[in-house]
Amino acid sequence: MSKPAKPSKPQSSQTVLRVTFPDQSIKSFQIPPEYKLSDACAFLIKEKLDFGAATSGQEFQLMSLSENGCEVLDQELTPTQVAEQTGRSNMYLRRFLFLRDAKKFNPSIAMSAFDSFMLAQLQMDYLNSRVIYPVKHTATLSMLIMADRLGKFDSTAHASVLSAGISDYLPAWADDIRDWSKKCVTGKDLTLIKEFANINSQNYEELFKAEIVQQWQEFSKLYNAEEISQKAKAKFFEFAMSPEFELCSQIQAFRVRYSGKAEDMSGEVYIGFGPMGMHFFDREGLFTKYCYQLHAIEAVQLGKKQVIIKTDDELEHQLDTKDGAEIKAMVENYQDILMQMGLEDAATI
Repeated sequence: MSKPAKPSKPQSSQTVLRVTFPDQSIKSFQIPPEYKLSDACAFLIKEKLDFGAATSGQEFQLMSLSENGCEVLDQELTPTQVAEQTGRSNMYLRRFLFLRDAKKFNPSIAMSAFDSFMLAQLQMDYLNSRVIYPVKHTATLSMLIMADRLGKFDSTAHASVLSAGISDYLPAWADDIRDWSKKCVTGKDLTLIKEFANINSQNYEELFKAEIVQQWQEFSKLYNAEEISQKAKAKFFEFAMSPEFELCSQIQAFRVRYSGKAEDMSGEVYIGFGPMGMHFFDREGLFTKYCYQLHAIEAVQLGKKQVIIKTDDELEHQLDTKDGAEIKAMVENYQDILMQMGLEDAATI
């Protein structure tokens, strides 16, 4: 009697993510096929980690990442080499790997709650494997500019590492923090950050603006004007009323101490709406306009007594009157949310 044929091994298409936690325990997570390798961090944050613990200071380190059972990360490889080997040379993966190499990883820094929400909930095809603009430029630029205008961060060291290296590629006005920033990084780190940010002192603003325009154009192709306003409003308020939103407003990682250079500021923060989220800037425009929504809320909670909410000029120029009215209604409704969060002095213009 012939022996029965051995069953063939199933061909797995899943990615395995292994994470080392502060207590040195190691956990492995199966990333479903619908998540690309570059979206592993969104999956990790939303599906597999305690969101509250992760954003209240728990740090964890990405140790290894394998695809179809084959190791794709090696401690000897640079983030760029790893990205090239996996064929996923996009900013999400490289950002994820850079933070791993920095020996610290915090989801509130690697991806804001709103970014993970956009990836996991909206599932827009054009966002699935490309960079959302705040991740590529603003995460680093805004941190540095905030440090410059408001004094040093009261945060974990890796926030300083991410923001510090960019100072060598900013205009002359950043001179007064270069000495401080250089203490945080090595030459290797600077190279990685420069590559990650893809900016220099000559064209960072032009690149940033060009990317905004491109993202908006692609966004506009997906929906007509009315659908944009209706869907954006519905999705934003679904998120704004969720426990995750309340939690991200309390994140401590980007707590800013208002001292020293804050004296020449207006004392007001403008919060506006963009096609992907919110941004903020002070009256003189000294902040980077486009910033993670959690940064804006955190700054408001910590030091700003008067909150002025307005739509963004650049966005209004690209919307017709009807859509402008929709966004104005969102702003007015959002004031109620701020009031519920205890910002009694919130005001609109």
